Amino acid sequence: MCGIFGVVSSANSGLKSTENYFKLLEFLFRVSQSRGMESAGIAVDAGSDIEILKTNISAAEIVRLPEYKSLLARNYSSTKPMIAIGHARMVTNGIAELHKNNQPVARKGLVAVHNGIITNETEIMRAHPEYERQADVDSELIPLLLNSHFQNGKSLGDSINAVYREIHGAASLALLGYRKNKLVLASNTGSLYTLTSDDGVVVFASEKSYLTSLQNEFKSDLKWAKDVSQIKGADPVLVDAVSATMIPVTGVEGFAESKLEPRTITDITPPSMTRTKGGFGINKLDSTLFEFNIDAIRSLNRCSKCVLPETFPFIKFNHDNICNYCENYTPKATQNRESEFEKLLS
Repeated sequence: MCGIFGVVSSANSGLKSTENYFKLLEFLFRVSQSRGMESAGIAVDAGSDIEILKTNISAAEIVRLPEYKSLLARNYSSTKPMIAIGHARMVTNGIAELHKNNQPVARKGLVAVHNGIITNETEIMRAHPEYERQADVDSELIPLLLNSHFQNGKSLGDSINAVYREIHGAASLALLGYRKNKLVLASNTGSLYTLTSDDGVVVFASEKSYLTSLQNEFKSDLKWAKDVSQIKGADPVLVDAVSATMIPVTGVEGFAESKLEPRTITDITPPSMTRTKGGFGINKLDSTLFEFNIDAIRSLNRCSKCVLPETFPFIKFNHDNICNYCENYTPKATQNRESEFEKLLS
């Protein structure tokens, strides 16, 4: 599974400096790398625009990039709230060499990081022909589904519950874009944990051990709560960055209004970072390498006996279209050992 994580800091929080915010977030990037090293990404909401940086390098590598450092430096201020959510990707559907398949994913005014896998992706797309897919990764469906329920007038809590009823599989998620200075956390597996401090900081991660380690690592920097909390399926929360408090989504007055606040979402990833690890731009690759060409597959010549295709290494066919592997096959001789088996059972 992938790793999702993040830091929420209020104005005048105990972090006090950009350097301390860097250290806290970098710690989460590095420990979450154990859940996936195929790619990494971050989205930052400092109250105005939401900015995204993502590329197909590991979490430990992305924190060394000058683009990453400048993203945090220009957005963090000790006098205003800020939310940063991150993702460390494990191999999943949609190749990481295609930039659009990496996370955070942004669709319909929402930015999400997702840990898990949706197993009924085909059925969802069949039920929603109006969706225009931009990526191959299943995580893209989450903001699309949520937006559909918002547009139908459902509240935040009802929309999250509706999405979990519609999808099959695992989905722990962190979501930006619903409201300025607000972060939504939800999970149908329980693989999402939070830790709060008394001085205006909330952190979350996919594993409890990451947060207990963070608690020990930064025990002299912030006044941490004693226990790590778990986000469960029936208890999605809204994290308010202004006050650094967590509010249960369900049953709270004021969250029934489901229309999104208009936000500008910008992917600031430089073109040079949307290339493959080998340094070749994806636009220079033959796009047919990533296509599932069913007509070409069906037209392949196959052995009339074992159905091996003509693309199988060293294969040849005789005049009856039977391959050399079948012609040279010798059935393995078997011995009648039923009596010995019955003897063992007696």
